[in-house]
Amino acid sequence: MNPVLALIITNIIWGAASPIFKFALQNIPPFTLAFIRFFFAGLIFLPLAIGKWQKLTPRQWLEVLLVGFFGITINISFFFLGLQKTESINVPVIASSGPVFIYFLSILFLKEKPKIKILLGMIIALFGVLTIILSPIFLDGKKFIIGAIEGNFFILLATLGTVFQTIIGHRILKKVNPFQCRRLHFCSEL
Repeated sequence: MNPVLALIITNIIWGAASPIFKFALQNIPPFTLAFIRFFFAGLIFLPLAIGKWQKLTPRQWLEVLLVGFFGITINISFFFLGLQKTESINVPVIASSGPVFIYFLSILFLKEKPKIKILLGMIIALFGVLTIILSPIFLDGKKFIIGAIEGNFFILLATLGTVFQTIIGHRILKKVNPFQCRRLHFCSEL
């Protein structure tokens, strides 16, 4: 398949996810929905899980489990909790702040060199995300302010989960087979 077409299809699927999950959350509690989502994903992934296992050091085990914790537990928990309280249109906008945080944390933890133009652009993007997160103060009545801001903040925490997953995963995926990492994530998070 053409890589560009694959990316387009992936974005369509992810773009449709927020409204579909928001609808599902009207009748299904967030953690039940998360379990259902990963149970069926795990069943689909099961045939790929059969294979040779690489022996991991204790540090590698810790890093693999941390990647799963941030990328699945933190991300999905706060995603569903936030989606219950905020507008689904806010989710992709807030989630798009991930690269901004990855850039800042890469400078901090991965010792990447900052570039002034990129840094300025990232700061502007960060202000845009903060505007979306705090927009209920300016747009909604007092009745909805707390819930909507809380929902937006939960979506930000979900995004930070994927950011830390990326930062920690950057190192571990150089040493451990990605399929093995994913298998361990599914097993540990269910």
